[in-house]
Amino acid sequence: MDCHKPCLKPVLLFVVMTFLLFGQRVFAQSYVNNGYSDYQENDAVFSGTNVCPFIEGSLLKAPYVAAIRVGLDYLFTGVLYPFYFGIGVRGDLGFPQEDFPYTYSYQGSELGTPVFVGGTAYVPLGVAFSPMENERIQFLIELRAGVGMGELVTLGTNAASGFHVFPYAGLAVGVIIYGFELSFFSEYDSLNAFTQGVKISYRIPLKFGGKSYE
Repeated sequence: MDCHKPCLKPVLLFVVMTFLLFGQRVFAQSYVNNGYSDYQENDAVFSGTNVCPFIEGSLLKAPYVAAIRVGLDYLFTGVLYPFYFGIGVRGDLGFPQEDFPYTYSYQGSELGTPVFVGGTAYVPLGVAFSPMENERIQFLIELRAGVGMGELVTLGTNAASGFHVFPYAGLAVGVIIYGFELSFFSEYDSLNAFTQGVKISYRIPLKFGGKSYE
């Protein structure tokens, strides 16, 4: 019996929830030792932890055209400032090209063109720095490494291909302006090879481990 589909999702969910629930407590002492503390509402602040919802658009190799991804990054930005690290998860939806070269059938009935449905869990490691006086405008460089998973699904039916798990890596460069992030990335996985895209995110600071700048 293939265990990938029913078993991997609960395990990944457990790992992510454990990290989010206990991550702040684990690194609390590190913030204190480095001069970080709870910040005031009116201070100019880079928080020690950030929750970052995002949306991505990416080009895919044929016979698929593009993908939309929605996800969440949870970042520790104060432990080794200006470096940051964390954990990220996203859901992927890939769209086929119009002249899809393959046809599929089930019990004698032809199925529609399948979309790609999957997800990715990864660890981001990056640096965000400001070459100017305004610390709220920063440039970033980020590496990602993790694991992707997915399958081809015919919408409106129960038809799906086998569930695949594959390694994932990426590189992104971008800018952060008052918490809003715009970045461009190139990434690789064994299913889609090299792909490129754009990411839009917002870094929501948590009131923990904040560092204020006068």
